[in-house]
Amino acid sequence: MSDEQTVRQKAATVALWIVTVAVAVGMTLAGQSKFTASAMWITLFTGWSLPIWFMYVIGAVEVVGGLALLVPRFATYSAGVLVVIMAGALFTLLTNPGDMGPVPTPRQSDPASRDRLHEAKPQVEAELAPSYLAASPWIRCVSAGIRPIDRA
Repeated sequence: MSDEQTVRQKAATVALWIVTVAVAVGMTLAGQSKFTASAMWITLFTGWSLPIWFMYVIGAVEVVGGLALLVPRFATYSAGVLVVIMAGALFTLLTNPGDMGPVPTPRQSDPASRDRLHEAKPQVEAELAPSYLAASPWIRCVSAGIRPIDRA
């Protein structure tokens, strides 16, 4: 192996670790918020007709999954579980109306609808952006077949 290939491999490994740590932090914080911001999440989960205990299960899976991303032996499995959790979250948001559900395009003739849209948008961005933005690069790496760490 040439020196140039070694440098490229090390750079790719460092970049992947940076992405992995970012995703791990994002998922861990998203899961932790299910326990610390309970009033908000309880309102959302009940609005989605989901039981409260499910909120804690999802939070625990997100925390454990986020931390497991940092352990090479479990990283691939953890990423798979987190992809399923995020797919479920996306499905829930797309199929359930409410504060964080699909945001309809406000009609120009309905000022109240426009006002609700502008009030809900910062909440949606503040709550969901860290999780989805953090998970996005990791999902792309996993789907591209890039292994988290050389296990040799």
